[in-house]
Amino acid sequence: MSETMRNIGLGIILMKVRFSVSVAKVHNGFGFTTAMYVEMKNMTDHQRLAIQLWCDENDLPVKYRANRKDEIKAWVEALAPYESLLHDRSGYERTKWVLANPMPTSKRDEWSDFYEWVVQLWDDFNENGELN
Repeated sequence: MSETMRNIGLGIILMKVRFSVSVAKVHNGFGFTTAMYVEMKNMTDHQRLAIQLWCDENDLPVKYRANRKDEIKAWVEALAPYESLLHDRSGYERTKWVLANPMPTSKRDEWSDFYEWVVQLWDDFNENGELN
């Protein structure tokens, strides 16, 4: 029974999990930052129990929104074998890309690196879904 419930939990996760990545201006000071999270909304208590079984087996937190980098990375790695089955495949791909290609800092002496990341790498990925 628990094997079946874990598989049901994985199925629910594949349909409900959402990955979000955005680039935003920092509120204090100058520059930009990336904001990422993994989110699962609208779970019933029974769905949460099935999800919890699969998450416990994979050492993942079950919460409405995971936004710590280590939690996001753990979710991306745990779902890697199932990425072709994810409902939010584009969000997953963007999150995976940003984890592999972190945004450089926008310090004055590294401005060209930051500009290249934003204008060339990030924009190209979002327009074409791949690096050029």
